[in-house]
Formats: sequence, C-alpha cells, structure tokens
Amino acid sequence: MRIIKTIAVIVLSAILFSACSSKKMIQKQLQSIKVDLDYELTSPVYEENPEKTVYLNSITDSADMGYYTTVKRGNTLVLPFILFNYWRTKYHVVLGENTLTQLYREFLTDALLAECNRSACFNLETGDDISIGDTYSLDVNIIHNETRSRIQETGRFLIIPIDPGVIDFQHENYRVLATSSDLKIAVSLKKGERILWKKDYAARENLKEKSFGSDFPVACEASAYNMSECLSFATKQVVTEICRDLHLILSVE
Repeated sequence: MRIIKTIAVIVLSAILFSACSSKKMIQKQLQSIKVDLDYELTSPVYEENPEKTVYLNSITDSADMGYYTTVKRGNTLVLPFILFNYWRTKYHVVLGENTLTQLYREFLTDALLAECNRSACFNLETGDDISIGDTYSLDVNIIHNETRSRIQETGRFLIIPIDPGVIDFQHENYRVLATSSDLKIAVSLKKGERILWKKDYAARENLKEKSFGSDFPVACEASAYNMSECLSFATKQVVTEICRDLHLILSVE
C-alpha cells in the first residue's frame, strides 16, 4: 500500500510540474523567435496609366494586438495506470508583435501600397491627413487583429518499483495544432472633407495541423511560422478586397 501511495504522489507531482514548467519554457522560447509576414502579389497588373492619386493617411490601430506572444495552459487530460501513466496538455498561444520582424501596421501599409499600385486605376501614396479641395485620401483603422495557435504536449511516465525506492522514465512530445487569424479593418475614402465611401472588411483564416516536433523548441518555431503564415493570408484577403473596391469606385468617379 505504501509503495502505491508513493507512486501516486510521484506521478501527480511529475505531471503538475511538467505542465507548469512546459508553459514557462514554451512562452520563453516563443518570445525569442522572430518571423516575417509575407505578401505575395498575384493580382493582374493594371496596364493603363493611372490618372488619380489617393493619399493613404497613417494607419491607426485600435486592435491592441499586444506586444508579447503569450501562452496559457488549457485543460490537462490524465490517464493514471499507476505504473504506466499518460497525460495530454494543450497550450493556447496568442501572437504578439514582438514575434514579428515588422510592426503589423507597417506591413499593412506596405501591402496596400504594393497591391493598389500594381492592380488599381489610381496611384496610392502615403500622406498625412490630406483633406484639401478635391484631393482623395484613405483612412484605414485596424479594428481587430488576433492570431492564435495551439501546442499540444503529450507525456508518458513509466515507473518501475524497486524496493526500497522506484525508478521512473518520463518522455514528452510536442505538436502544433490548428492555427487561426481573425482580422477586421475599417476603410474610409474621402474627397477633400467629404466621405465618398466607407466599409469594414473581415477575414478569418485557418491552417490545419501541419507541423510537429519531438521537443518544444521545434514545436515553438513551427507555431510561430504557422501564425505568421495565417496572418499573412488574412491580410492578403482583406487588402485585395479593399483594392478591388477602390478600383471600382474611382474608375467611375
């Protein structure tokens, strides 16, 4: 009876300690990783000479994305079989700007300039609160920007009781689960001080489980790259829709 109680204490202590230490290790590792956002230009090129110019005001950010990438521990499943034990813990990861090599607001600015100047009937240039006469200006506000990933840790704990003590063997494996991005951006086109058009754009992108690793550094790196890829896809969807609508409006304005 005493040896069983001892084993039970060891098992529970090991599982709780592993879950707490894994969360700290994952968060520390993620905060040391830097990833790039990427925007691939695939739209057709506008062949004619643009006659209008739109000035993009400094993009505002109301989303409060957060600076650091954070990790929260979810529920832990434990299957105790005394001598052989199994547990599974999921960690919820939220992308922070510190993980990105470029501020998201700057990336969005570059994406809008590149897309519109490639495939729209107008030139898009940066400007600061231009609202004079018949000048076209574009206001962009990031309303919501959240990218999440999940890392799953599974562990096996084998105990061999040998009087007067025990020998234990512990093994963990980490894998990256599905990743998602939710993005919402408000856009307003003005001519002078008059608002010509305004619209909110939303995109939700999902990436299925696609990476796993035997240790947490590999899983953390895969998680960070999956989040950057997912946010890049969501941004491309929103930017191409904005460019398309602006093109249609200004082609008849």
